[in-house]
This record gives sequence, structure tokens and C-alpha cells, in this order.
Amino acid sequence: MFHSTHRFTGAARAHRRYRRVAWGVALVAVGLAWLLKGADGFSARELWLLLPATLAWSGVVKIAVERHAAAVIDGLLRIAIAAYLYVVFEHVQGWTFTGTWPVVVMAVGVAAVARGLVGASSSAGDRSW
Repeated sequence: MFHSTHRFTGAARAHRRYRRVAWGVALVAVGLAWLLKGADGFSARELWLLLPATLAWSGVVKIAVERHAAAVIDGLLRIAIAAYLYVVFEHVQGWTFTGTWPVVVMAVGVAAVARGLVGASSSAGDRSW
């Protein structure tokens, strides 16, 4: 019983470490972009690109820090959604959110199936989406 508690503590510690790194880098990036915006380095429109960049960064950090199948699936989902947001924000090949939102629904569905196949739990203690 003590051994299983120890593993949970390690997983919780990894999760906290991931969140600190991801949010820390995101906050530094937002602050830097805001400063550059004031110095005419970015336009207000370009600041919207921080959202997909931050989401992609959180996916990369999740994969690197947690290193288990469910974390890889969740990280890849975040990266895929970030890529989708970039495409929609930049209107690549005319894609808009109104016309392509089912892509996000399908990506979340594929991730749910993949997590189910690798045996990842969807318990209340799992904080990933």
C-alpha cells in the first residue's frame, strides 16, 4: 500500500513540475510579446498567435515531463489543436472556425479512443483534458 502511494506522489510531482514549466514559459512569452508590441515589434493581430503557440508549448512540455502513453496522447492532442487554431486564425486555404469546428471534435474523439486503447484512466484524479 505504501508503495502505490509513493508512485502517486511521483506522478503528482511530475504534474506540478509540468504545470510550472509550461505556465512559466507561457507567462514569459506573453510578457515579452506585450513589451515588443509596445515597441512596434508585434501587431495586436499577431498577439493572437500566442494562443496556439502556448498550447503547443504545453503539449511539448507534457510529453517531455510526464513520459507515459496518456501524456503523449494528451500532448499530441494539444499540439494538433494548436496547429488547427493557427490555421484558422491565419485563414490558411480559407479555413474558418465556423466551417471546420468538427475537426476539433474529431481530434478530441480520436484522443479519447487512443487513451481508452492504452488503458489510461479517466478518473477524477486525472487532470489532463
